[in-house]
Amino acid sequence: MGIRVFDPSVDVVVERAVRKTISHSLEGMRLAVLNNGWRSMDLMSRMFVTYFPERYGVASVREWRIPTSNETPVALLEEVAATSDFAIVGLAN
Repeated sequence: MGIRVFDPSVDVVVERAVRKTISHSLEGMRLAVLNNGWRSMDLMSRMFVTYFPERYGVASVREWRIPTSNETPVALLEEVAATSDFAIVGLAN
């Protein structure tokens, strides 16, 4: 009798494109916060809403809820990419 190993991973093809030139400033940029729903990430997300605009001049901060234990749907990631300049992905626990 042998041992069976199941690999739940999926091959993902990611196309990378630079939409903006790299900046040394976050001034006027749109931040996406991807929150997986852990309590500590909830607390940090609330801080980001105030901290980034005040400290770095970020134009907007939008929080997105992502699944805790599943992959994030491609449609959601595409929407985040289309409406944001940079993101913080929170996997806090």
